[in-house]
Order: sequence, then C-alpha cells, then structure tokens
Amino acid sequence: MITLFSDSLSISPYVFSSFISLREKGLPFELVFVDLEKGEQHAGTFQDASLTSRVPALHDGAIAISESSAIVEYLD
Repeated sequence: MITLFSDSLSISPYVFSSFISLREKGLPFELVFVDLEKGEQHAGTFQDASLTSRVPALHDGAIAISESSAIVEYLD
C-alpha cells in the first residue's frame, strides 16, 4: 500500500501535486497527516519516511521518497 504524508492543514501545493498524481493514476493510497505546528515532522517515525523531514513524503513498500517532483516522477 502506498502512503502519502501531508501537512495536517492540507494547504501544501507540493502535497497537492502528489495527491493529484496518485488520484489521476487510480492508485490506492493512504493519506497520513503530519502536524507541522506540533513539530511532528521531527518525530522519529516521520523522519524515517522523509529524508528531508518535510511534506510531502511517500512510502511504497521499501521505497521512501520525499520531494514532490521525485514523487510524481516515481509514480509515472
């Protein structure tokens, strides 16, 4: 299962481009929210998902990608 990590307010245009790519391709995915205001991006579990500690981040099995352009390219 693919997991896309988003900011909890869903306002990031970078997350949105990744989200749209997943939807357009009809890929099933889980959306997980990271509360940036509470510093959840620095928690160990999220840092394992995102090399840069920023959203978006995508997990697909053993693959972890943490930049929107790389996510979209990977999904293509």
